[in-house]
Amino acid sequence: MKQTLRDLAILAALAFTHSAIAGLPGTMSGTWYNPAQSGHGLSLDVLAADRAVAIWHVFDADGQPVTLYIDGQLDGRHLSGPVYAPKGMRFGSFDPAQLQLPVWGQVNIEFASCNEALLSWTSTQPGFVAGEMPLVRLTQTDGQSCTLPPQNPLPAGLYHGEIQANAITGSASSDIEGIVDGEGRLWGFERRNRNDPSSLQIPGPTWIGAYPPRVFRIDPTTVSGNEITARSAIYSAHALWLPTNLEVLSVDGNWQTVSAATIRGDFGPASPSLGAFSWRAGAAPGNQLVAPVVLAQIQGRHDFTLRGQFFDFPAALLIGADGSLCIQAGYDGTPDSCRLRGRISAPEGQLGLLEFSVNDESRPALAGFSGRGWLIDSSRGRELLLVGDNGTVGLLVVTRPR
Repeated sequence: MKQTLRDLAILAALAFTHSAIAGLPGTMSGTWYNPAQSGHGLSLDVLAADRAVAIWHVFDADGQPVTLYIDGQLDGRHLSGPVYAPKGMRFGSFDPAQLQLPVWGQVNIEFASCNEALLSWTSTQPGFVAGEMPLVRLTQTDGQSCTLPPQNPLPAGLYHGEIQANAITGSASSDIEGIVDGEGRLWGFERRNRNDPSSLQIPGPTWIGAYPPRVFRIDPTTVSGNEITARSAIYSAHALWLPTNLEVLSVDGNWQTVSAATIRGDFGPASPSLGAFSWRAGAAPGNQLVAPVVLAQIQGRHDFTLRGQFFDFPAALLIGADGSLCIQAGYDGTPDSCRLRGRISAPEGQLGLLEFSVNDESRPALAGFSGRGWLIDSSRGRELLLVGDNGTVGLLVVTRPR
């Protein structure tokens, strides 16, 4: 497939889209190499918390120099992504129409510290065998300090908890559910108000005045012994109703990890409108995580409901075999249209985790949404859950049980 250098610029531009997933600091940018093999290495540019690009200067089996381009996705201390091997260029007479960017293979980089990493690769091209190589930092930005995100401070899996009743607003306590990913980050949502046995509904068109469920993203910040300090961002889950902010809350808290089976996190109160809340390791009563999970298990149509003022609206997730993701709102008069479009994947499928990113097709200037998904089995049936945000608005999908 022929492309131009503009495609490389697009790769970099994509790095500036919002992501809720914490990653490497920009101070990790610089030149990295293996001292035992001085003469080749890679130049890394961390462009956003979840995105980086790198140029890998290496040689082929005949000793000829090869320049590879890495489009990296960051998740905590881990970088992964496809590698491209451009060809077709001619020195002094460059013709963009002749440039080709075939996929060379796949790269993973695990950063053990601010100055050490492990590079591993696989290639689909002949003459390049799979392998791995330790890297150390050769250059860095002068005067900049480096602090990496904590490495796996919490065990991955289902968590649950409660929001305390709020005496000021008169709101009752509510149940919250979530999942911790491989980087110790919790993604959660408000399931139900304890005064009402039914689940809280997701706001849709014509929704006015009712209580929207909250979504949570809790990022670990520091680890000291069995205590983990963390910051919780809390969003109103109304991405499919109103794309502007109603209320974004941020509050610090602490996780206490006495043992793998005894973990508790306490946060808040976040504001006069939201009481203190706490989380505990383990599934909510009656829930069971489906793990491992692969795309084939979620391929197809998943229905859910959006709440309206006078009647509810149908909505659906459409997931393709290639990981394409379409969220239909069901109220714009075009049944096959996508309100939100993007991709879903299972890089941590062994943990029962899905990862998604979508953009609002009707409002392309808005920051994209990203987050986590998972499947649970319960007496209700099997549900597919998506929880994420775009930095100002929360996105929540709870599909109808199958």
